[in-house]
Amino acid sequence: MKKHILSLLFISLAFIGGQTFAQVGQGLFVGGSLGLTSSSGKTSTTTTTGGTSTIVETDNPKRSTFSIMPRVGYFFTDNIGAGLMIGYTSYTTKVTTNPPNTNTTNVITTKGGYFTLGLFGRYTQQLGDSDFYIYGDLGFGIGSGSSKIKTESKNSITNTTTITENNGPKISRTTIGITPGILYFPSKKIGLEASLGNIFAYTSTKETTENTVSTTTTKKVVDKNSEIQLFNVSSFTFTFGLNYYLNRE
Repeated sequence: MKKHILSLLFISLAFIGGQTFAQVGQGLFVGGSLGLTSSSGKTSTTTTTGGTSTIVETDNPKRSTFSIMPRVGYFFTDNIGAGLMIGYTSYTTKVTTNPPNTNTTNVITTKGGYFTLGLFGRYTQQLGDSDFYIYGDLGFGIGSGSSKIKTESKNSITNTTTITENNGPKISRTTIGITPGILYFPSKKIGLEASLGNIFAYTSTKETTENTVSTTTTKKVVDKNSEIQLFNVSSFTFTFGLNYYLNRE
């Protein structure tokens, strides 16, 4: 479904690219957006011994995020603008493991959050003579935050559960993304917009974990990784936004 909607957006952009319509208009706008992401899945492992196959399915990590992103921007021309955004993102990751040769199931839940400061540029184009527009955003953001880890270990023989909680890694993130979406004006100055996420995204993440080994020793682990996504359809991402255009007539 996500792939079909993105294709529709690009077809619409190509169709109107050579036509001239009224645009959003120059001036200041303020508003913000809410975002939701959810991802999960399963891994299937097949083991064949003596002609007999055994299939074991395990759950992949489940991850969900929620973000709120206030912003202020300015359209320098009728359809090109830029602005500043600042926001907060919270996330939850849950991993279930069953260590071999044990009667224990571990559920590891990581909860964290980080603040983000970023810049964005926007291009909009009207669809015919309607109040609908398509837009494309190019965004850059940096963020930092922290996390907590809770481990629940349940023994199937004794039917007991042990819960431990620890500080998780501190997080630093840098992101660059290109996001298409649809903009609708129910009135002259209020614009509603919706997007299904990035068609291109680059994310660089650094996680720093410090553990006290003894009264005189502290162990510090720094994990760095980067990721590039193109038309990622493995997760559900939805962002809804509302802006007020001060100078639109």
